[in-house]
Amino acid sequence: MRWSIHLGTLLGIPVRVHATFFLLLLWIAWRDLGRGLGTVGTLASVAFVIALFGCVALHEFGHALAARYYGIGTRDITLLPIGGLARLERMPQKPVQELVVALAGPAVNVVLAVLLFVQLQLFGPLLPASAGVMGIPFETALMFANIGLVLFNLIPAFPMDGGRVLRACMGFFVPFPKATRWAANVGKLIAAAFVLFGLIPIQPGAGTNPVLALIGFFVWWSASREAAFVQRIARLDGIDVRQAMLTQFPTLSPLHTLAHANQFFSLSPFRALPVSELDRPIGILTRDAFAQALQQQGADTAVRNVMTTRFQTASPEEPLSEALDRLRTNPGNLLPVVLGAGTWQGLLTPEGAGRFMR
Repeated sequence: MRWSIHLGTLLGIPVRVHATFFLLLLWIAWRDLGRGLGTVGTLASVAFVIALFGCVALHEFGHALAARYYGIGTRDITLLPIGGLARLERMPQKPVQELVVALAGPAVNVVLAVLLFVQLQLFGPLLPASAGVMGIPFETALMFANIGLVLFNLIPAFPMDGGRVLRACMGFFVPFPKATRWAANVGKLIAAAFVLFGLIPIQPGAGTNPVLALIGFFVWWSASREAAFVQRIARLDGIDVRQAMLTQFPTLSPLHTLAHANQFFSLSPFRALPVSELDRPIGILTRDAFAQALQQQGADTAVRNVMTTRFQTASPEEPLSEALDRLRTNPGNLLPVVLGAGTWQGLLTPEGAGRFMR
């Protein structure tokens, strides 16, 4: 997510677009100009892709709002050339909750397709014929695209929506780790098919589909990563945060300058540093934010102007498995450990947790 651009915040959720998305738009423009579609046809294709990814963003908001209903926050929503990604603070582990959250995204596309169908039946195409895509009216093409999003996302390739539906359904009958392993194996098989059909032409003279192959690689990597994470978490039953947290670690003051923070970062292996005031964590300064601010604002900038104050904490008595789920999505992969009054007790990091688990 380092190359993502912040577009704004909607319903309390930051929305970002990855810089490579603009490469997709440039490629589409170059392709259509090469096909002889002209300026108007090329602009219509680019506008259609932007509208389609608007539908993808609404799809991700469906996941995010369903998760919010169960008390699960969303860090942000990012649009990528291969689709959208809503980064939830944690994944629901109850089968019913995961089923609802997984289906909420495709449900949004169903609603959009129905609304477009009703509009076409009542009023016909509202946009001029020149805005059509490959001879199809703009709204009609967008309606079928939403139907395609529903069907594609419900393919049972974990961790796509259909794969999470599969895991949720299996979770009613088998333990969560086993359901994850089975769903991940199915997802890997489908991912391999994506790569195969994406790189090898279906018939002589036909082109390849690199986007489908890229999705296949992404699905394989994501399925392997999440399955391994869930299996590690399953081995931590009965272990609390206190056993894995660090008790000695560097902290910054909000009054420190970035020049001072630079000295800490040069000695620290962490991807971020906690910011402390009156023995309480008040923020997290990530290396990325530090480097960007150092270049744009200068070394005399105060840490409080750069740090993020949106972070979660853990209790020393809570199960380590639950805290690790939040650790993955906290800024800089740091999770302050505090008592009820908010005072420092320790710091949970991937390195410290990894050493403990080994």
